[in-house]
Amino acid sequence: MADIIQIIKCIDKWLEDNHQAEIAPPEANVLLDKYGLLKERSERSGQYLRRLLRDGKIPHAYRIGNKWHIPHSQGAIIKLQEEVNKKPISQTNPTNKGRRDSDEYYVVSLCNEILGMEASQQHTFDFLRGDASEGKQGRCLPVDAYYESLNLVIEYCESQHTESASFFDPKATVSGVSRGEQRKIYDQRRMDVLPQHGIKHVQIHYSDFGATKKIK
Repeated sequence: MADIIQIIKCIDKWLEDNHQAEIAPPEANVLLDKYGLLKERSERSGQYLRRLLRDGKIPHAYRIGNKWHIPHSQGAIIKLQEEVNKKPISQTNPTNKGRRDSDEYYVVSLCNEILGMEASQQHTFDFLRGDASEGKQGRCLPVDAYYESLNLVIEYCESQHTESASFFDPKATVSGVSRGEQRKIYDQRRMDVLPQHGIKHVQIHYSDFGATKKIK
């Protein structure tokens, strides 16, 4: 598990440094090999990373068709680090939890069912970007669900959108503010910029489902 956390941190840092919303497995494999996170020669062909993705070991990664996408982990590392300190889970009957067990995926699935169509998840627009750094263009900001035929974006706001997350929030960002403050800025940017391009923006808050911070 600790190795997986290092892999995720390595990918996160690359995404932040290069202002990218996500990375494809082939590029991620080259990156991990460069930093010595692939220990066996056979792993350098991509087998190890593909296995991690299939087994749900990188829970924030998602698949569209045959292609995997690895975005920034955001709060996923916190959960993984908690698992490191727990008793190891039996591997006799492993389950693939991954992104499909997240509250975000659950809420988007409900929206898909109600609207009768599939959303493009973690969709990005070239006109919706984060802050630039050292002359580099800001990375595209992903949205939770985009329904192209409806010109509609739906976002699920978990507790960290309105409450402090102690592990991440104090750290400074390229904008010179804390992650918590940057998250608020980017949330507001989505609300402001999307309607300017004719796209309706709807937020669903975790509190809409009751007092608990987790709905699944």
